[in-house]
Amino acid sequence: VCVFVLPHFSPPAINLLRKYSGTAQMNVRKIFDMYINGMGVNAIAHKLNEEKIPTARAIRKQRIESRGETTKFKTTLWVAGVVQDILKNDFYIGTVTLKKTQGRTIRGKRTRTNPDQQYVFENAHEPLIDKDTFQLAQNITLQRKRTPYRGVKIQRPNIFSGMLQCADCGRTMTSGSRSQNTRYVCTSYNKYGTNICSSHAVMEYQIIESLMLFLKEC
Repeated sequence: VCVFVLPHFSPPAINLLRKYSGTAQMNVRKIFDMYINGMGVNAIAHKLNEEKIPTARAIRKQRIESRGETTKFKTTLWVAGVVQDILKNDFYIGTVTLKKTQGRTIRGKRTRTNPDQQYVFENAHEPLIDKDTFQLAQNITLQRKRTPYRGVKIQRPNIFSGMLQCADCGRTMTSGSRSQNTRYVCTSYNKYGTNICSSHAVMEYQIIESLMLFLKEC
């Protein structure tokens, strides 16, 4: 990695920092605060959606549509992956990294470059998060990877995979096996919380019992 130390507010950094002014800066700090105080990335995403806090994509979508243009964004809600990306982004401690991705072909999918191919500028702008807080968040992430934060998932065949749909939103039901029984919940609820749909939780044994009763009555 090529590391450079630049004075605060170099021209490229000013342009980047403008994207994170005002309320957006408060939201970034809020995410870090919730995370280091025990909340998981899914819980944080659900809370942000419930509080109607817009994502960067939602703001961008609104700006594009205000010009009479259309977008191809499938969703603009908070999800765990978006929260995790913020938590591991060292831009918030004043670092600017160039050439993070590269395109292999014209209009082809961009791929992430190796660290030794990137250009890293430390202290390129005023940080939003102090380095101690940022490092604490990285340590928490590492610890949760070593010890699953929501418990150990029991591996077992998912006999209803792709066969169950939510009666309200139409999305598939996703499974979780953290006890002796598999539990299915609405995928919309699992990703976005009650802002989109309710859980519609149902246990696997309840589905089997209903099927057996239906077959007996046929």
